[in-house]
Amino acid sequence: MDNLKIKTMKKKIVKLLVIGGVLFFSAMPALAATVLVSPTAINVAANQNFNLSLSVDPQGGKDYTAKIELKFPADLLEVNSFTMASGWMPLTQTGYDLIDNANGSLIKTGGYPGGLSSSASFGAVSFKAKKSGSGTISLGGASLILDATNKNILTGSPSASVIIAVAPTATPKPLIAPQGTTTISPSPVVSGSPAPMPIETIVAESPTVSPSTAPTGEGFSLLASVGNFFSLGTNSAAVVIIVILLILALIYIAWDYFARHKKQQ
Repeated sequence: MDNLKIKTMKKKIVKLLVIGGVLFFSAMPALAATVLVSPTAINVAANQNFNLSLSVDPQGGKDYTAKIELKFPADLLEVNSFTMASGWMPLTQTGYDLIDNANGSLIKTGGYPGGLSSSASFGAVSFKAKKSGSGTISLGGASLILDATNKNILTGSPSASVIIAVAPTATPKPLIAPQGTTTISPSPVVSGSPAPMPIETIVAESPTVSPSTAPTGEGFSLLASVGNFFSLGTNSAAVVIIVILLILALIYIAWDYFARHKKQQ
């Protein structure tokens, strides 16, 4: 009888422990992890680049694997590159590593050895703004964060709004005259005064010398002949002989002139 009571009491105690355990664990908050994006509001001009940082927050638990998918408007944005933070081991298998600019999708996956127990950076995405407009970068449905039992404990759906302005146009710089350059403005014309004469190059003509009256007489004619002969040059022997003969003739004519003049006296 006593043994039966003891067994019955043990069964009741076990049931109470089981019920209490269930109630205790059900009352505890469920472990959860979140993905954070920064900044959450982006203003950029067309044809410019910007970065979006990603981080994982275990919120008190331990995370071992993170797979993050980002969705973005492919007509406005394109991914230049992704850089994973230190401490993570990237998984590059198909379905876990993707950059698809045609469809606006990025997937990156990494494992954290030993488990991540505090908020840490996951990586950074470099985007290029293609044209003006507005859109949203959001967390895709393929995203997950796994705990030690490979259970997905990801909660929340963070996003970042992007506003892309028209690319500024370059303003042409005014032309600046180099130092030392002098600008000459034409002199103003005063009413009633003659217009300024254009600047011309004046070429002075050589004065025309009127030839003097050639003296008459046999002697002067002979001198002119001698001058003409001298103008022929002295390189030829024939010219030299002619000159000598002309000199002799000149002497003879002079002698004859003075002789006749003496007789007349």
